[in-house]
Amino acid sequence: VHIDGPLSNISTAYMQEQTDFVAGRVFPVVPVEKQSDKYFTWPKNTFFRNRAAKWVPGALMKQSGFDLSTSDYLAEFRAFEHPLRWDLRDNADAALQFERAPVEYVTRMILLNREVEWSSAYMVAGVWGTDKVGGTDFTQWSDYDASDPIKDFRDGRLLVKKNTGYTPNTCVLAQEVFEVLADHPLLKELYKYTGTAILTPELVARALRVDRLFIAGGIQITSAEGVAAASETYDWIFAKRAWLGYVAPRPGLMTPSAGYIFSWRGFTQGFEVGIERIPDRRVKADYTQGFSAYALKVVGSDLGYLFDTAVV
Repeated sequence: VHIDGPLSNISTAYMQEQTDFVAGRVFPVVPVEKQSDKYFTWPKNTFFRNRAAKWVPGALMKQSGFDLSTSDYLAEFRAFEHPLRWDLRDNADAALQFERAPVEYVTRMILLNREVEWSSAYMVAGVWGTDKVGGTDFTQWSDYDASDPIKDFRDGRLLVKKNTGYTPNTCVLAQEVFEVLADHPLLKELYKYTGTAILTPELVARALRVDRLFIAGGIQITSAEGVAAASETYDWIFAKRAWLGYVAPRPGLMTPSAGYIFSWRGFTQGFEVGIERIPDRRVKADYTQGFSAYALKVVGSDLGYLFDTAVV
């Protein structure tokens, strides 16, 4: 009385939530008109040396010039495409949603690639003004009896402020680090009289005294392509690290920031990720293409502070 067929109202697909990706949210995205260009940089000591002095009218005033230099960027291309044969498209069941699925697939590939690049560019040792290693420079925060993350963040915050004049306002925590901090007794002690049993990201941010906190929860397959599904290995994109730094609320002239993302929006028609569907009548297939062009740029290394191997 019934012949099995695919359901039209349900299917399953493992897709990461885009909120797990932090690459497009931590540093300001600067739309640029050209693929490569320069921007002016003012030496840090220009505005921090006390050069003014007492003066008597009629005498020459104490004076000083200042240096000015430039830095540059190159927005390199990233791209990925999915081919869909017309015969498969036209013969497919509605539940496969071949109008939507290639777009989701291509977009996720571009965003995953950017997240991996972002982690490799910014969440590694040797990039920022200060690197601290857990177990050597501070007690790892997973040691609840001996560690003091509140003090560690205070030390980082004060050092960046002393060296730059700007107080860090942003923190990036790998998911494994956040989970440890959210259960840390010292952080929970701050809220013991509020009736709060579970620390949310907002409460952790308040305890660490940062305006913005991002939890990097992206994952990727690390085993070689072609391995049987049962043998595939998955891992976090971000290692067990935490980053603290000052990020400009919005990009602008004479505005310092730990990092910027220079995004060539002309190439992508104003979108973060450009998507096009191109039919090829020669091979009877549609090519869904995703592309972007951007440069991940550290523009103020002394505005960043990295905690490496923050937890076990």
